[in-house]
Amino acid sequence: RCARPALKARKAVERAAFLVPGIGAALDAGDPALALNWLGFVPASPEARLLRGRALLASGKPAQAARAFAAVPATAPPMVRAETELGAIEAEVAVRKLALP
Repeated sequence: RCARPALKARKAVERAAFLVPGIGAALDAGDPALALNWLGFVPASPEARLLRGRALLASGKPAQAARAFAAVPATAPPMVRAETELGAIEAEVAVRKLALP
């Protein structure tokens, strides 16, 4: 919270370089609400869409997560695409669109 004024004073691209790793850390720490809050300060990008999908899935909103994962472009970096595909599968399982074997 104390960094909020400093982040708002920077351009969106500058904020993203700082916030994207922090958003991932918030998700890894089990705090999807914090991740979603911070995503409001980050411009749309493949990485941000992936993180939004992960945060929504962790928040128990698999249908919204599936839409976020679907918004990641096919031109995203390979690691982002791989994580997105995994997240999309997890979201589909969560909404029971894909049955587990």
